[in-house]
Amino acid sequence: MTPGARRWRRARAVVALFLLPLSLLALHTAWPRGHGDVQLPVGGQWSGPMGAFTTAGVVHVHTAEHSPDARAPRAALVAAARDNHLAFLVLADHEAPQPLGPGVRARFEDGVLLVAGSEWSADDAHVFDLSPTPGRAGYAAVKDALPDCLARGGPCVAAHPTAWRRPWRPALTGVHGVEIHSSMTGLGDRVRPPFFSLVATAWTVLLNPGYGLWLEGAFDPAAVTLWEAYAPLQPLAAYCGADVHGLLPIRENMLAYTTLLALDAPLSSDAAVAHHQVLGALGNAVCTNMLAGRVEGLTLSHAATTVDAHARLTGALGPASLVLFHDGEERARVVFVDGQARLTAPRVAGPWRAVVEVDTPGAWGRVNKSAAIRLHLVPVDGGG
Repeated sequence: MTPGARRWRRARAVVALFLLPLSLLALHTAWPRGHGDVQLPVGGQWSGPMGAFTTAGVVHVHTAEHSPDARAPRAALVAAARDNHLAFLVLADHEAPQPLGPGVRARFEDGVLLVAGSEWSADDAHVFDLSPTPGRAGYAAVKDALPDCLARGGPCVAAHPTAWRRPWRPALTGVHGVEIHSSMTGLGDRVRPPFFSLVATAWTVLLNPGYGLWLEGAFDPAAVTLWEAYAPLQPLAAYCGADVHGLLPIRENMLAYTTLLALDAPLSSDAAVAHHQVLGALGNAVCTNMLAGRVEGLTLSHAATTVDAHARLTGALGPASLVLFHDGEERARVVFVDGQARLTAPRVAGPWRAVVEVDTPGAWGRVNKSAAIRLHLVPVDGGG
């Protein structure tokens, strides 16, 4: 046998050894698990623990018409939202001041409310601009984009602030809020060398989108830690950001990063009124990953001596728990019974979070992932 033939044989053996575990993993992850079977109520609205009218939608959506790195046209995104009974989509096209047309900040398309937003891709960070009046494209840095957004009323949000590729570098002074979950940090950060985690994750998502995005959805712990550090120092709301580009299966991307809003009335059929309702509720939203069951709401509030949480979950694929954290440390935990869970802990000032966790089938064994998160700052003086 010639040296060249021996080298070729060794190369084939190495390739075979590499492909064999990938093939076994493919067979395992592609096996149906039930992820993604959740059905939301028609119109994306139902009564739940968040209040009389809980409304579901998706925030931070890019369209092929305006974002060069997006692949899904707006019509396909609207159709996916409608088919899954989502009530609204908040657009975040890159450098697109008026994605719905001149002077239009909101309108209904095929029964889905579209809200105009813009993502300014400054060199040192990205600003998610939800101002009622449009900005302009071409901000070189946050020091240019943020003051202009604030002058137009905001909300002005730090987009995917802890993402490896696009971290937030300036101080958060003046920012209205930060995104605490995003597919940018769930999947986008996996492009970090040496790419091993990206290969495994991409393989899983391609073969079983529901399972793959269940593993990556929910919230970004680093962004939550950032909120917990800043919120006691300045008003800082928590925003959910799906960062939909059409590069992932659209339905699973939307359901893995769904936003729940607590409204005081049904979402209006008047676009201008509905626009006001959505913007007013976004900063106090619940970030959810619906792919292993439907979270019907998650409240987190405080009384004179207690902090209280309540959640409802239907169709969960495994045992679920409601967990309360204070300043990053677990304070209380309870298991869901008949789809309901309540928790009460002694009131302490500072940042609190309530998390719904679901124990689901994993590629190897079981995986405990958060299905929903809500953040709340308890003031020092007992007010609020």
